[in-house]
Amino acid sequence: MIEMKSKRQKLDLNKIRNIVFKNIEPLLDSLDIKYEQVGPNYFSVCPVHEGSDNSRALSISTDRMSWRCWTRGCQESHGKDIYSFVRAVLAATSAKEVSFSDALKHICKVYKINTRNVEHQKVSQESPSELAEIVKIFNEKTCASYRDWE
Repeated sequence: MIEMKSKRQKLDLNKIRNIVFKNIEPLLDSLDIKYEQVGPNYFSVCPVHEGSDNSRALSISTDRMSWRCWTRGCQESHGKDIYSFVRAVLAATSAKEVSFSDALKHICKVYKINTRNVEHQKVSQESPSELAEIVKIFNEKTCASYRDWE
């Protein structure tokens, strides 16, 4: 009997990040963030902390691929990358803990990246190696490619 193995493609978090920053509007829309674009930067009230009314409190730089809250520095406690941003916004809007895996699933859903065969696990914020563990899990599993991946 011949065993057939399917060709597996690794889920590359850097490629996903690049896809998001090539066209960030669908992600912002999915998070119900009203924004203003000025060149490569997007501005909004900060959806992470309560009581935000400054329409430029949050900035997202598509050139630098990072975000910043100019009012309370929310990125310092959550992280500056897009995964941390999505995680923080989802947690703020749902009032419950959101894992890295949940944020990644949200991004993949918005950009129609198939994660059906990817195993996810919940990780805690206390774990200093949580990103390394998630990357290891995703590198071992299959994910269909997105049309812009090269």
